[in-house]
Amino acid sequence: MLALTSGARRLAGLVLAFVLGLTAQSLATTGALSVRIVDALTVRPISTASVTLPDRHNESARNAGNGTYVFDSLAPGTYRIEIVAPGHESVVRTVTIAGAIPIALSVALGANDEATQLHAIARVTAVGQDRPDLGPSIHTTLGSETLADAGAFRLADALVEVPELNATETGYTTQANGPGSSIYMDVRGLGAIETLSMVDGHPLGEGIDLGYNFQNAPIFGLQETYVGYGTGASGLASYGTGGGIIDMRTLDPTLTPHANVLQGFGSWGRMTTAFNATGSTANGSIGYAFAYGVEGSSGPLGSQQIYAPTASWDPSSAQYIPGATYELTQETLRRSFLGKLRFKLGPSSYLTLHELSNVSTADGTGNSDDIYEPYNVALAQGQQRLTNKSAGDPCAAGTFTVLNEFGIPEGTGRNFGPDGGVACQTPQQYANFNMGWQGYGPHRVSNYANDYDVRYDTYGGNNTFALDTFTNAYNFFYDRTQFLPFFATPGDTGFSLMYTVVNTGVVAMDHLDLGDNQLGFMARYMNNTNRFAETATPLQAPAVNDRAFAVEDLWNPAGSPLDARLRLSETSSTATDTSFLDPHADVEYRLGARDRARFSAGSAAVQPPGAWLGLPFVPTPAAQFSSDITCSGVNPIGSAPSSVLKPERADDADLAYTHNWTDEDYTTVDLYTENLFNKIYDTTIPLSQLPAGAISAATTAPYQALLTGACGAATPASLGATGYVNVGRIQARGAELVGRQRILPSLALAYAWSEESAILRDANVEELEANPTMILNAQLPNVPMHKASLGLQYGVPAGVAASFTEYFVSANNPANLPAYDYANAAVGIPIGHGVWLRGIVYNVFDQYASNEQIAGLGYPLALNSYALPGAYLPYIGSGATIYEGLAPRRFEVTLRVER
Repeated sequence: MLALTSGARRLAGLVLAFVLGLTAQSLATTGALSVRIVDALTVRPISTASVTLPDRHNESARNAGNGTYVFDSLAPGTYRIEIVAPGHESVVRTVTIAGAIPIALSVALGANDEATQLHAIARVTAVGQDRPDLGPSIHTTLGSETLADAGAFRLADALVEVPELNATETGYTTQANGPGSSIYMDVRGLGAIETLSMVDGHPLGEGIDLGYNFQNAPIFGLQETYVGYGTGASGLASYGTGGGIIDMRTLDPTLTPHANVLQGFGSWGRMTTAFNATGSTANGSIGYAFAYGVEGSSGPLGSQQIYAPTASWDPSSAQYIPGATYELTQETLRRSFLGKLRFKLGPSSYLTLHELSNVSTADGTGNSDDIYEPYNVALAQGQQRLTNKSAGDPCAAGTFTVLNEFGIPEGTGRNFGPDGGVACQTPQQYANFNMGWQGYGPHRVSNYANDYDVRYDTYGGNNTFALDTFTNAYNFFYDRTQFLPFFATPGDTGFSLMYTVVNTGVVAMDHLDLGDNQLGFMARYMNNTNRFAETATPLQAPAVNDRAFAVEDLWNPAGSPLDARLRLSETSSTATDTSFLDPHADVEYRLGARDRARFSAGSAAVQPPGAWLGLPFVPTPAAQFSSDITCSGVNPIGSAPSSVLKPERADDADLAYTHNWTDEDYTTVDLYTENLFNKIYDTTIPLSQLPAGAISAATTAPYQALLTGACGAATPASLGATGYVNVGRIQARGAELVGRQRILPSLALAYAWSEESAILRDANVEELEANPTMILNAQLPNVPMHKASLGLQYGVPAGVAASFTEYFVSANNPANLPAYDYANAAVGIPIGHGVWLRGIVYNVFDQYASNEQIAGLGYPLALNSYALPGAYLPYIGSGATIYEGLAPRRFEVTLRVER
């Protein structure tokens, strides 16, 4: 294996040196191309479009006026033309320049979600692949103006409506309704680390625990967001991904100046202000793209004074209520800046520099501050504590001793004298004292993401070369230094958490066009450094180095209905000191002018993130362990040290078929299957599963004594630890049906349906016993089997457009609801040249709305055959979940001026 990979490196290096030494071929006679663009409904010329050649580094056409765009001089060859116009669907056309004969092309653009908020974001296409570095053709693209006009709080608000995508929060899927809630993305139910977040084709925050946090969504400086599915999603660059990628693509310079100003207002004190401008100098030697946006909201809960029993020294004593009463807010603020300059160094050479900076701050949102525990849930907890009452408890029958988090009995004040509280409580008393908000005091969360990129591109004749260097820093800071209850004991001085991940890399790619074959070569190096600190105390700081080499051949003969691509990549990582040789193949067949079929298959390795490496054992305080003992499961005694993690291995196959009814109407069917081996879970691990000597017998002895005293020597309960471990195999399979169909000249129907199966196929018995929600050969928790949407779009010649879209999500869903549906409605009105007024209503009928997350009342999870009776307890058992509900009905109004 090592000899083979070394040989592959040498071969790639020799071929790359040969390719870079080729001399550019002389250009033949050039020809002119004009593109006439009109609105499909009104047949009026569109004068605000952007017409570019993506294969020539987004070279822009000259706007000749009256909807006509001109490329004055193009060498013979086949070109892809990308057309983007505000309020319309983006399209790609292909045209062949044979010589000096002028070519004229007419394009009619249909109305897009940008103007009407129709569910066009879930469009999956199977289109021809004209470059070997484009990645998979099975994908979804979200225009940035769509998000801005929709008033999305974060990119994830739109992503969760796309087939094959779910949201995750600290390991559980969610659609948390708080505007500042942490939210990560999960493709195909495989998990968050199997989804790679990127900016302009390179990773952002690679190595972060659970991946990029999409509450810090940089939408203002984006041209589009590209979602690619499967192991080949990152294309020739060959970054390790199991589920897919989410590539946030920034605005590019344009030849002619364009500018947009957006002002939005909405419910929950929402306000958005954004600006972007693109263009070039008069001679085209310098292109630019700038964007800045800021948005804020007070959230559905607003700002209010709350009493949180969990923040009290003694909830049973009235004297501590004032100290545990504080302001709960859901205030969020996001800012984003993009600056990009592109220098033309020669007729076919460019140097591009960009900075993308984003910051998101949230006060008092999430982290239990918006979780409310009702009386019946607190009563169930009290009854369970009474059931688990130890033989040595001095309280009378029917009551039990309640300890605070420091192990001190309630009824005891900070001076260790009586405080008027109740030491021995009945379950009813316990419920009355502890029902309510479950926060621990005011806190602040900040996310910073800064990405810097320098890219050199040159092309000429049959050779194209790109050298891309990047560095980005992702910072997360959590501050609860006003920790409650306030008590002068060691360690009770507040709490903060900070981690920083820095990615630095360089990628060289070269493409050689040999006519029927296009060869691609790639070499990549990336370094990830991680720094962690708790309350200013530095923790682990692992560094990971990744390398990759790839060679690719695209067979694309002129006039043939068949395209085939084969890529072979070698990747290695110091995260697990492993290397892999992975193939990937794509075959597309065009059955005619309107039908395409595509098959894609390959494999990839997913390395554990740096945040999971070098973790030490952190014990659970004895008092906390005593209060949480269960006699029907595994009791964790702390966080496990990092075990020897192995990389995950993924292999997948996709089959897609698309029929275009017209230039704008289509139906796509996509089938996929994927296996993910050595899946890593953050889970409860029985101590028997840890490496020998990882936790000493002397460390476990006190916990064993407490467990024996509470449950007796014959109890089946055991000791464990929480941490990361390779559990087993997941199989993901699914089907999608998406499309758009015009019913009447001014009425169209958009539809999307997906079946998403994510099944645990393999796990050892100890893991199943410790984690009763893991069920072999059953759907994973919180991955809905079905998602669907159906939307109507209406547009009239005057330019007024309206839409109504109904969404459906099956049970086992991120919100812990039974199967549910909700609807959004929107209207767009042109009020002047280049001026749009748009309004949208979210959750029109206020379905399943909840301002707070309610503990214990969510739709219960299924349990496996190893679950003991205590796991089935209502409200507090292993299957109990938090009822998150949906965000209440809200309104958005935006005014956008385009020039």
